[in-house]
Amino acid sequence: MEIHHKHGAIGNWREFLKEYGIIVLGVLTALAGEQAVEAVHHHYEAKELREALDQELTWDFEREKDSADFQPCVEQRLDEVVRWADALAAGHRLKLNGWFNGPTHLINRTSVWRSAAGGTLDQIGLDKRVAYALFYDHVEVNDGYRQQADQLWSDLAEFEPARTLSPEQRLHVLHDAREIRSLYRKLALNYDIARTQFAPPLGITIEHSPNQVRLGKVIDKARERLCQPVLTE
Repeated sequence: MEIHHKHGAIGNWREFLKEYGIIVLGVLTALAGEQAVEAVHHHYEAKELREALDQELTWDFEREKDSADFQPCVEQRLDEVVRWADALAAGHRLKLNGWFNGPTHLINRTSVWRSAAGGTLDQIGLDKRVAYALFYDHVEVNDGYRQQADQLWSDLAEFEPARTLSPEQRLHVLHDAREIRSLYRKLALNYDIARTQFAPPLGITIEHSPNQVRLGKVIDKARERLCQPVLTE
């Protein structure tokens, strides 16, 4: 009788452990399934984020190319600025068929990068995160150069109505022209850096979409206007 009772108790423990194991296994399976679903969700979040970042950087990369393409025309226009300032300081006013306006730039885009959630960024491999950060730092530097150049072009525009230039004013104009020239050379150099160092690891290339073709035509017209001489002797 006691033996039977003992065997019954052991049997109950086995049943308990069996039921307990089934419950634990079920919980673990549910957790594993939940983690798998979450992993898939994060995978697609990271994929969507990368696509958005790639589109944003493609736009910025194309804007860097615009700045580099403007650089030769900027050099010609600044040569005219120097000739105009030297002549005016010497008492000879050259006729202007326009003014020394700088290029019109399309803005860079960084909103996707700035608004990206840290958790989603963490789903992107470290090497890619670093590559994105370096490229966006590069874009920020170029933005600073372009803003400085725009301010200097505006500064030059204040001399448009001048009938003569004092030695100090001439030096001011030449300084602005020299600074603009330096900034656009940096922008052209930075495009080469982006093209060879920052874009390849991320697969960023110049698009040939209909929208980009239309924008390209607008930029081409702006470059043609910039390359037109505005001085006559």
